[in-house]
Amino acid sequence: MAAEPTPQAARGRLVKLLDEMGFDPRADSAFRTVLLRRCPLLDAARAHPQVVCAVHAGLAAAALTALGAPGDAEHVSVQPFDVPGACVLHLAPPLTATLAVGG
Repeated sequence: MAAEPTPQAARGRLVKLLDEMGFDPRADSAFRTVLLRRCPLLDAARAHPQVVCAVHAGLAAAALTALGAPGDAEHVSVQPFDVPGACVLHLAPPLTATLAVGG
């Protein structure tokens, strides 16, 4: 019996899919934040970033669900043109810092 995919593995598979689709993604080591350095719909994205990026976020969320990370799909968002030359795809809830209480 095959093991259930981990959310991180599902995010990694999504990044590979995005690469095959022409987005030229660059992800952090946990596949939580991905720079999308190319856009197959760049002209439309420049004219209507909210619409095009919402479609790309929906595509990523649906793919994560299909790949076995439905909890991560709830946290997918795309920040249009957030850094020079790229949009930023967020694939998981942000990590929270844990403060140690010492005495």
